[in-house]
Amino acid sequence: MAAKKRRRRRRLRKEIRYGLYVLAGLLIVWGLFSLLNGGKSQYGKEAARYKQKNCIVYYPKGSAYGKEQAKSLCEGVEEKTVFDYALVPYGDYYLVDYGKAAYLVTAEKNDIPELVFGAEGQQILRDYLIYEAKEAHRPEVQQLSFYEENAAYETHGVRDGKLVVSWPDYGLEGEIPLAYLQKDLQMNFGYPAQEYQPPHFVDPEGKLLCLTFDDGPSTQYSPQLIAALRKYDARATFFICGYRLTKEAIELTRQSVLLGNEYGSHTQSHPNLTELSNSDAVAEIMTPYNDLKSAYGYEMKLMRPPYGAVNQEAIAQTGLTPILWTVDSLDWSLRNGPQIVENVKAEAESEDIILFHDIYDTSIEAAVDLIPYYIQEGYQLVTVSELRAIQAAR
Repeated sequence: MAAKKRRRRRRLRKEIRYGLYVLAGLLIVWGLFSLLNGGKSQYGKEAARYKQKNCIVYYPKGSAYGKEQAKSLCEGVEEKTVFDYALVPYGDYYLVDYGKAAYLVTAEKNDIPELVFGAEGQQILRDYLIYEAKEAHRPEVQQLSFYEENAAYETHGVRDGKLVVSWPDYGLEGEIPLAYLQKDLQMNFGYPAQEYQPPHFVDPEGKLLCLTFDDGPSTQYSPQLIAALRKYDARATFFICGYRLTKEAIELTRQSVLLGNEYGSHTQSHPNLTELSNSDAVAEIMTPYNDLKSAYGYEMKLMRPPYGAVNQEAIAQTGLTPILWTVDSLDWSLRNGPQIVENVKAEAESEDIILFHDIYDTSIEAAVDLIPYYIQEGYQLVTVSELRAIQAAR
């Protein structure tokens, strides 16, 4: 009898030890789960209850904006949804990820200050407004006032590394890469320095026009022209002479390429290619090509023979496409801005390639007047390569 009692006690002690081991294991698993989930278990039964409704969202404590965003994702569910941190390092800041949206906070988990854009940031906002307007086929938004003024905008957090911006007066929304904004905002989002390239949309069904400029680049006149193209979201093609490619001129072309403009060869010294041997003609054509390629990796696709004198055999050896023109502005002859403008308006139609020279002040004067005129008339000012690609796709 006594032996039976002893066996029963040993069995009971063994069962208690086994139960304690199981309980300890469960506690360890529970603790690890709580640690990995940022302490969400502190919400206990309430968390479980709301989790069943598939509406657990996150916001940074102290962020009124984040709380409202989180609530909006759970519309129709009780207000006391479970909230907690879900932070991702973003340079000097944290990204609070809601899954559908995200929001930036400081390292102290506070709201970031209101974003204040400088001149460069305002230009980027205008660029994206015009891009979204073009893509949405909203020509009424593309009026000149938008290039002069800052349209009202609102920011809506971050999505895939981009700031979500809307322009409520026009029902448009866009996404701007944070990498482009951190310099202007003086906020480190963890991206390496990146030079800005404006977004560009070309409607293949719209009216197209090519402005082309020979004999440059001119460090005296070309910058004014490039600035006008930038202002009105326009592009142009420049056929340049190698003898003008000083260090300053090469940097000018590099900045211009970033803005979407195109460069082709107009030879090294502007000779008549039909009067040269094939080998000399090839050397003339390829010298400017090699200069830009070695300077910053740009590879020309096009060339324009001086005087329109085509040496087919030599040009074929370069692999570049010869481009002439369909409208001559006669800027080289007229040397009068208003007369050049009237001459072009009388001749140019959709898909024309217009010849100018960016080495005369009167040519720049005329081009600066014509760019906004054609924008108002509903034209898209594109590069020759863009025009050729659209024509080839038809």
